[in-house]
Amino acid sequence: MAAEGSSVTLRCAVDYQQGRAQWTKDGFALGFERGVPGYPRYRYTGDSSIGEHYLVITGVTLQDDGEYQCQVGPTAVAAPIWASATVTVLGDVLLYYD
Repeated sequence: MAAEGSSVTLRCAVDYQQGRAQWTKDGFALGFERGVPGYPRYRYTGDSSIGEHYLVITGVTLQDDGEYQCQVGPTAVAAPIWASATVTVLGDVLLYYD
């Protein structure tokens, strides 16, 4: 869970990585670049040379709510692998008293 306006880091660590890694959001591929084209608040961090592929989202909004997947591969010798994470964004809560 993430509060609106906060930052969230999704961590993906891959041992013995074969193939390239990328993140998806609700099935849409975010690409392989550290700066995510079209998503200025998203960026990849971590040391990819040791299999760290973190997605950082700053200034979280309700539109960031969804399912994210870290995907690796496939290659000629390795099947694709992936792991999923769900981000739930908590908006402002308004309480009314009578």
